[in-house]
Amino acid sequence: AVLALPQEHFVKDFADQASRDSFERLLAGAADVVEAPAMAPERQIADYGEPRNHQYAWVGAYLARHAHVLIALWDGAPARGTGGTAEVVSWFIKNKVPDRYAISFAPAAKRVPGVRRELVHINPASRSVEVRAV
Repeated sequence: AVLALPQEHFVKDFADQASRDSFERLLAGAADVVEAPAMAPERQIADYGEPRNHQYAWVGAYLARHAHVLIALWDGAPARGTGGTAEVVSWFIKNKVPDRYAISFAPAAKRVPGVRRELVHINPASRSVEVRAV
């Protein structure tokens, strides 16, 4: 699991206790948990806004750098904000993330020789699925 925020801030986004309990059960089952480094003071990332968006962008960059397969549930529209699906898909295809998100202490996933990277693009608007090697 890759978390954009410290767990105590992350769980505040859930609407009810049942959702928080479900999240905590899923997290407990994760083989590893990677928490994004704070990219701004904690008081700034605790609330919605651009500093918090950068936390989620870091997660997207982490996935773009480490995933063999990226599954994107995305309408195909251009980016409308920091770290959204359009940006993450672009980073994955280019195999390059902005320098701001490239340096971290998070462990790198091991690449398996001969395994190609694939993008699975699920477009809910058109109800289409595209799989392509990148």
